[in-house]
Amino acid sequence: MKSTWSTTLDLGRRLRERIAAMEGGTVSLGDLARVLRTSEETVLARWRDRQLLGWRETTEVRFSAWQFGSAGMLPGVEPVLEVLRGHDHWRVLLYFLTTYPELGRQRPLDLLRADQAEAVIAHARGLMAEDDFWRLQA
Repeated sequence: MKSTWSTTLDLGRRLRERIAAMEGGTVSLGDLARVLRTSEETVLARWRDRQLLGWRETTEVRFSAWQFGSAGMLPGVEPVLEVLRGHDHWRVLLYFLTTYPELGRQRPLDLLRADQAEAVIAHARGLMAEDDFWRLQA
């Protein structure tokens, strides 16, 4: 029989896998460097500086595919990442994929895709100012 701790870790791993697979899955470091027409070192430096949303998976870094389009970064992602700087990568990822009543029950990602970056940036700033960043909506 599995221990409670083991079951909790397993649930956490499965949840991370589901979140990572949302909205197009993930992009490898090498593929992202090619898309952005830059070096892997530059991509890693931008990730470390929280200019790209990614996380470490065993020995590699993976990046959420939805933050990129044919022209590079989805407009608005970088300024929102700047506002949310310092928070856990997974929590920031969930921010983009969670609906909020203040955003018309839409997700920040949907608004960015609709060219409404200023609304998302203002919302993120509001959560930070209220010290309410950890609040998730259903």
